[in-house]
Amino acid sequence: MPNIKLIGGTATGPAKPLPSYLQKFMDEATEGVVLVTFGSYVLDIPQEVSDKLWEVFRRLPYRVVFRSSLPSPNSARILTSPWVPQNDILGHPNTMAFVSHCGKNGQYEALYHAVPVVATPMFGDQRYNAERMRVKGFAELVDVRTASVDEIVDTILLVAGSTKYKSAISAASRLFRQEYNLPMNEAAFWLDHVMEYGGAYMRSSGHDMPLYQFMLIDVIAFLVTCCLLALALVSALLVIVCRYLCKKERRRYILTLVVEEESLSKHSKKIHRLTKKFIRASKKSFLGLCKLFVVIGYTERDQERTFAQQERQV
Repeated sequence: MPNIKLIGGTATGPAKPLPSYLQKFMDEATEGVVLVTFGSYVLDIPQEVSDKLWEVFRRLPYRVVFRSSLPSPNSARILTSPWVPQNDILGHPNTMAFVSHCGKNGQYEALYHAVPVVATPMFGDQRYNAERMRVKGFAELVDVRTASVDEIVDTILLVAGSTKYKSAISAASRLFRQEYNLPMNEAAFWLDHVMEYGGAYMRSSGHDMPLYQFMLIDVIAFLVTCCLLALALVSALLVIVCRYLCKKERRRYILTLVVEEESLSKHSKKIHRLTKKFIRASKKSFLGLCKLFVVIGYTERDQERTFAQQERQV
């Protein structure tokens, strides 16, 4: 919307002078400094995590500024405090890396001062912020609760010593400064501008749209109607095609039955004719046999009569 102005992170800006004790600690750290902070809500760290972090800090070749309520085991190399001027420390030239939970202010401050980050997200939007910075090449992720001492040390050394992370975040920092300049000055400019000229000309006509148009309900309804009509048309075509195929198959089936009936009727007629012939032949054979038996009977009787006459003559 034209009446919404992005100003960047309100906590960012040029570094201010540090307190004397902190300025001395930073200036003397010619080997570099690593700033470690997990936000204002995480000051009392569980002992198992704090013991791991003390060992990590001992192995690092850099000095460490650690925001915590815990006392430092080595104040010459590890400075602890419940509060630190985070933006001003990140703006110091000796700051090599920023071990951060990736809160909203911290990520913008690291971007503004081009300090690569070792991301240790814990909750809320921190995981998204950390992953976004990792994808852009500004950071690497590590979980201080589950990672070993070696893994944490290696990750910090990688981010602090590699030019890849420094180059990526430096290029992004230049773009950020050109786009938003000084965020607080940008915010003050637009406030003064609206108080002097009003903001009516920046108001978008979208504010006057009905809710159903703003939510695109009319467009969604049109698309749904088109989809339903297309679905109905396809369904009707499928029904017509199915009926046509079924009717065609039914005709074919009926024709098959008719052909089969005709074939059966032909066979039955043939069988009927053959049966009649057989019956006629059987009748003729039976009559022939009967005549043969009669002739044989008459012949035997004549022979008996002839034998009887011959015996009488004798």
